[in-house]
Amino acid sequence: MLACINLSAQITSTFNANAEGWTTPNDADGTIAYSATGGNPGGFVFGTPFFFNLGAGTIYVPFYFVAPGTYLGNRSAYYNGTLQYDIQQSSTSAPNQYAEVIIANSLGITLYYFPTVPNQPAVAPTWTTFSVTLNNTLGFWKTTNSPTGLAATEAQVQNVLTSLADLELRGLYRDANTTNRLDNVSFRQPIVINTQPSSAATCTGPTLILTTLGTNNPTISYQWQRETSPAVWSDVTNTGGYSGATTASLSINTTGNFGAGNYRCLISGTAVNDAITNTAVITVNPLPTAPTTTGNAACGSSAVTLNAAGGTAGQFRWYTVPTGGTAIAGQTNNTYTTPVIAITTTYYVAINNGTCQSTRTPVIATINTPPAAPTATGNSACGSSAITLNAAGGSAGQYRWYSVPTGGTAIAGQTNNTYTTPVITITTTYYVAVNNGTCQGARTPVVATVNTPPAGPTATGNSACGSSAITLNAAGGTAGQYRWYTVPTGGAAIAGQTSNAYTTAVIAITTTYYVSINNGTCESTRTSVVATIDVVDATITQVDNTLTASTGSSYQWFLFGQPISQATNQTLEIDLYETAIYTVEVTEGNCTSLSGEFIYLITEIEKEKARIKLYPNPILEELTVEGLPNLSYTISIIDMLGRERIGVSNNGSSKQIISFKDLQSGSYILLLQSAQSKRYFKIVKQ
Repeated sequence: MLACINLSAQITSTFNANAEGWTTPNDADGTIAYSATGGNPGGFVFGTPFFFNLGAGTIYVPFYFVAPGTYLGNRSAYYNGTLQYDIQQSSTSAPNQYAEVIIANSLGITLYYFPTVPNQPAVAPTWTTFSVTLNNTLGFWKTTNSPTGLAATEAQVQNVLTSLADLELRGLYRDANTTNRLDNVSFRQPIVINTQPSSAATCTGPTLILTTLGTNNPTISYQWQRETSPAVWSDVTNTGGYSGATTASLSINTTGNFGAGNYRCLISGTAVNDAITNTAVITVNPLPTAPTTTGNAACGSSAVTLNAAGGTAGQFRWYTVPTGGTAIAGQTNNTYTTPVIAITTTYYVAINNGTCQSTRTPVIATINTPPAAPTATGNSACGSSAITLNAAGGSAGQYRWYSVPTGGTAIAGQTNNTYTTPVITITTTYYVAVNNGTCQGARTPVVATVNTPPAGPTATGNSACGSSAITLNAAGGTAGQYRWYTVPTGGAAIAGQTSNAYTTAVIAITTTYYVSINNGTCESTRTSVVATIDVVDATITQVDNTLTASTGSSYQWFLFGQPISQATNQTLEIDLYETAIYTVEVTEGNCTSLSGEFIYLITEIEKEKARIKLYPNPILEELTVEGLPNLSYTISIIDMLGRERIGVSNNGSSKQIISFKDLQSGSYILLLQSAQSKRYFKIVKQ
């Protein structure tokens, strides 16, 4: 809002026509100069310093622009106001330091304005604007003509303004013969804040309005600010939830918890310091989260209990309407039981945390008609089993299976028209109902019957020699009850085989069959029965002086075709020094097989084997071989690389001495060889 401004509160000098009563009594000629052009804009006044030479130096006497009487008198209303003026100088260099402004009252009290850094105007044609605040908040007003003088009190500043008798503006800014110009002097009272914005708290959603009012300046403007971090204020713009950011009234749309924080308004005017309002604190309390709800249903006219969650006891508010209206008296907990209702009815619940109330959540109390009881079909099994029961009359997901006729809890996860029981050992009654999602009908009993299976049959296997058809036998049932199988479990019974005897097809290997008893209701476990095919192929192998027959169940050894007494083991020890012909008869089951002849021949050297001696072994230099057979033979000494190192021939001598002097230490093989046989010995040279 803008109010009418008393323009008399503003004293200005624009110098557009003349010097307007300003003087320069202590400049070079004691007379202020005036120019109608070159000002900022329009005309301006100016002066130059008085100076004199003193020895080698020049003394420049500072001068001041002295205000006319229009600025003087009781100016107490200008306390906290602003003195503003434009200065220009003809040249610039290092500044000197004199009081920027001098004010005095009629009682002779004089104050001097020394800012921290002395003013230094720009060089023509540029103008520099300086502003002086008419209070001593910054401590720049001094009681003596010195920048280090004692700071004036606020009372002293006010005292001088109450009877202002002198106002002077600095004219010389450097120790040089410069021309110094003055324009646009204004003497303004401070902006008056008539209305301060007020702090407010709200729940998210409404639009809050902060209002202020500034007067006492012809061009009042507003800029609302928000504290974005401690002591840091940022301008508000008309974005997000803001509007009126540069007016006397700032609107804050708090939807979505927007706008909480500290606010102030910067009020500006012409040629005056900005005024800042008090800080207004906006608190935006978020709405509690709307509760979640669980409706409920009843069959026929009933009182229905509804449930909500998300708050604590005492915070809930139940309603019969979605908005407006009055909460149901006394209902502040998370459950609410309706009066008896005959039709489906929607209720509403909100959470009130003592500061704000959430939006309302609908919750439905449903009245439904229960479905009809299903039909059911029992089933049976033999022995301990899981049994599948069936029902009809509902749709998938509507069935509820129970182990009790009333009460209890439905069997978890069983909502279809079939139910497979756990493994049960006795006949058991179950119950099934249809639940259409709101109501459940009466339960229908359905029986899972457990029948006792017959005992498994006994069985007698049979055997044959070689590929044959074998007859197997079983007992324990009656004609027609037997079932013969080729597998221990599963599979199909052999077609047409229901008697206690079963003759296999011709088989070439031992095969296991299986038989059970089926009494027309249940079938027993299966009993294994073996059809054995005996196969024997007698052979003889030799290791040293032991002959070994191929595997069988019984044996009989023969020498030159005659049974050897008590030679009925799988092995037979023989005389290595006797030529002989051996055979063996091997029996396995119903089969007997006679091996081919095993002919054992020996030579002269083998007869002498036991008499041959080699010494010393290990060998030092010579090896003596004794007990050699009376045959023509050779002796070879062979190293471990297969090379013959010594070769000796003998024509019947029973003893041979062999020198090892030229051989290195190590292991060697002695080969004794005749026309009929070879004999190897391992020897070591030390």
